[in-house]
Amino acid sequence: MNTVNIDQTKFDEKPFECTWPGCESKFNRQDKLTRHERLHTGEKQHPCTWPGCECKFKRKINLTIHEQIHTDNEQFQCEHCDQCFSESDDLTRHKERTHSDEKPFECTWPNEKPFECTWPSCGKKFKRKENLTRHERIHTGDEPFQCEHCDQCFSESGNLKRAFST
Repeated sequence: MNTVNIDQTKFDEKPFECTWPGCESKFNRQDKLTRHERLHTGEKQHPCTWPGCECKFKRKINLTIHEQIHTDNEQFQCEHCDQCFSESDDLTRHKERTHSDEKPFECTWPNEKPFECTWPSCGKKFKRKENLTRHERIHTGDEPFQCEHCDQCFSESGNLKRAFST
């Protein structure tokens, strides 16, 4: 059996340093440094090409996930409104909850939305603090969920899981 000795120090070297003030991140490849620097600058170099959609993303994987809303993955359209669903069960549930006079489940929770986005000209309100926090990432571009196997980051943990479950 043939064995190959790999010099581990070659992989441990990180000569590419971030020059952003206060950041001490280092990388073993220039492309990883470039991708990292976009976290500081907020650059979103991956625009959605769907007509009329102005969304842009820092990472191509997030664009790919986003583009699914424009494709025929949502093939079940409600005949009462413009909403579309990828699963027929979701359409059925939507019609029962939204377009039916029958309301089998009554919410007793107050309809207050005390958590308001303070981003200029937004003002969207939420019932739960964690929903506001997740929403604010749209404005800030924050992607705190990083893959443990590569340097891809996501704004929501579910997007990280979905990206690697396919």
